[in-house]
Amino acid sequence: MSPFLKGMHLTLEGRRGHRDDDMWAIARSAWEEEDEVAPHSLPQEPPQRVAPAPRLHQDLECLATMLSTPDPLHALFAPPNTL
Repeated sequence: MSPFLKGMHLTLEGRRGHRDDDMWAIARSAWEEEDEVAPHSLPQEPPQRVAPAPRLHQDLECLATMLSTPDPLHALFAPPNTL
């Protein structure tokens, strides 16, 4: 389930700046010489709305599909004979 939460994370972090078109962080070495603004300088007040990351809609659709089944999904985290 965690990979599908990435769209939400990218959406929330997108307001911080120094992001590419998909809202992934740009490496500091790519912008620090050109930009003297602190990497995490934010406005005093958070915005009322943020732009969604491009992958947010698809991630939400996947989460809705996973959570819509009447029976929970089963995931095997370790082979049964290892304990």
